[in-house]
Amino acid sequence: MSRRAGGSGIRGPNSALTDFLRERGISAADIARRARERAALAASEAEAAGEGASASGATPDPIGSSGATPTSSAAVTPAESSNSTPVPESSTAGAARGRRSTTALAAKKRKKRNDDDEEEWTMYSAPIPNPGQISHCAECGDRFTVTTYSKAGPNGEGLLCAKCGKKVGAKDKDKPAPKKRAAKRTKRDLTRTLLDGAQTGAGTLKSYCIKLVAKFIDHVDELGDISTHDMDQICQIISRNRSLNSSTLKLFLTPQTTKLCLYDCAKVTEQDLMEIPRLIPGLKHLDLTHAGFMTDSVLSYYAEKFPNLTSLHMRGAFLVSRDALISFFQHAGSRLTSFTLSSTARTSEAVIGTLVKHCPTLEHLTLSNLQRFDNAHLSHLSGLRHLKSLDISYAGGEITDEALVPVLQAIGGELRSLSLAGNYMLGADTANAIGNHCPILRELNLEQLEELEDKDIITLFSKWARNGNSGLVDINLSRVTELTDEGLAAVVMHSKGSLERLGVNSCEKLTAEGLKKVAVGCGKLKEVDTGFVRAVGDEAVEVLAGAGVKRLGVWGCGRVTEAVDTRLGEGGKMVVVGREGVVA
Repeated sequence: MSRRAGGSGIRGPNSALTDFLRERGISAADIARRARERAALAASEAEAAGEGASASGATPDPIGSSGATPTSSAAVTPAESSNSTPVPESSTAGAARGRRSTTALAAKKRKKRNDDDEEEWTMYSAPIPNPGQISHCAECGDRFTVTTYSKAGPNGEGLLCAKCGKKVGAKDKDKPAPKKRAAKRTKRDLTRTLLDGAQTGAGTLKSYCIKLVAKFIDHVDELGDISTHDMDQICQIISRNRSLNSSTLKLFLTPQTTKLCLYDCAKVTEQDLMEIPRLIPGLKHLDLTHAGFMTDSVLSYYAEKFPNLTSLHMRGAFLVSRDALISFFQHAGSRLTSFTLSSTARTSEAVIGTLVKHCPTLEHLTLSNLQRFDNAHLSHLSGLRHLKSLDISYAGGEITDEALVPVLQAIGGELRSLSLAGNYMLGADTANAIGNHCPILRELNLEQLEELEDKDIITLFSKWARNGNSGLVDINLSRVTELTDEGLAAVVMHSKGSLERLGVNSCEKLTAEGLKKVAVGCGKLKEVDTGFVRAVGDEAVEVLAGAGVKRLGVWGCGRVTEAVDTRLGEGGKMVVVGREGVVA
């Protein structure tokens, strides 16, 4: 069987490209024929254009349809005007339309001719060789094997061999790199910055250094000789970015450290927690947030290996059992002066009873967000006679006036700070007990105590005025929905010389006039939360700024606009958090 009858269909010396074009009806004869037709058409168009020009020169156009101006038409002599034959308007318009059609047709043919030329050039231009094929260098002419790394020749024609390609690459390296444009801040970024109350403008060199170290914390071998405060700031930033892990934790475990705060232990394993006493045996203060990997064995190890530990704070340690807590209090409770247990369900009356029994020197106690904490647990706290601060906010069980009042009678005389936030069943009896039994209180959090009425707040501060309380530094009355201007006036009257932080979020009965009186009366006031107080507008904000308030929360205050003047009385600007609709 002859090879000519093979499936390829390639005959004689013809190349694969020629055969490919023939299969699609493309041949050199057809291209030559089309070229001759275009030349003949161009010649006929040129001849027609010449005849049209001679005809227009023999017959004058009386109305200037050829584009002549009135000035040029005035050059015709009167005799010529009288001898000329007038042309009907319809004939003139028809001639103009004919000329326009001829011009459009010629333009269309020229465009088609240009397109055909472009197709012909593209079709017969040299194809780019594929990797593995042999080609000639566009620079030196030598044969070489094409690779995926072969560079294009000058003006994009052909390819370069390896030797010439290196020369071109060296020249490209000598060229200066294009400058990167600074990333444009989006509207969302600007809005987030404004709502978070972040300060804009240039910061200090120290703050930039801290942020830079935190950004590249994975490449840092050690933090070196920096202050405890700066180290804590770095830890806060990387915790916010969820970068605190087994590797970065070691940067903060220095032998001379006495206070360690880890703000996000979600990626800190049980083995990492075991390493802390080995590297910092003299630790006195340990604060662990989101401590999901804290286990019974870790807590027992701490009781044994931390002889100087006086302060332990665990948030989210939901794996620690009740028995482990009881054992820890029995072994290390006598050393503790501060303890926090938050966000866990592993509590019981036995745990709280052991805490009170074995921690007699405890001064600061936080038992917040405990799902099983209720009146039965609360009653055990009467034995802690040296407490200076107590936080039992957002208890999962029932906390009522009947259980809390006896506790305040027993321990209220030494309390400086008290937080009852979220225990919505507390009411007038609790307010009376605070006024009667907590004479030196400086910080009070009554957030979300919806049973409290305006008259209860007035009674509380009236009793304090009689009992000699020197005034509060911080009071939070957010979501005490019955609070009015009268109750707020009682707060101002009593604590106007000491109050620095005030929270009245969602107290919808307050008016702008009541808040203005707060600004005028409290000279030391620095932070105010007026979120969702609908009466707050530009005028109230400006009064607070003029009084020296440095930070103001206005979430949900639709009357606060971008036109408000937030300049402080002594210079600078007040930070307004939560102002909506402003992005710059």
